[in-house]
Amino acid sequence: MQYYYVTSSGSNCKLYPDGQFVELEGDNYRLTIVPDDPSSSISVTDNGTNVTSQLTRVESQVEKDGATITYVNYIYALVDIRATHNIIVSSTSNSTVLIKVGGN
Repeated sequence: MQYYYVTSSGSNCKLYPDGQFVELEGDNYRLTIVPDDPSSSISVTDNGTNVTSQLTRVESQVEKDGATITYVNYIYALVDIRATHNIIVSSTSNSTVLIKVGGN
């Protein structure tokens, strides 16, 4: 069975990868969420279940022009895919991004 991922970036955050992808049953999928504002909080639901606690927060700091800039990313991982997933990513600004994952 094949599962198709269609991701869409809305305002206030970006998703990587972005586009259409095909995963085979048993594969793993990793979604990286990059909020435009590092102070934003991110919420994720997968098939209607809140999975925000499963996000991995990754911070990195870069020195630029004498100032320290903090970048924040979040990782959501699906391991051993066996079903269709509908993932919704929301930011604190009430912007919502819908990711449809459908099986054929």
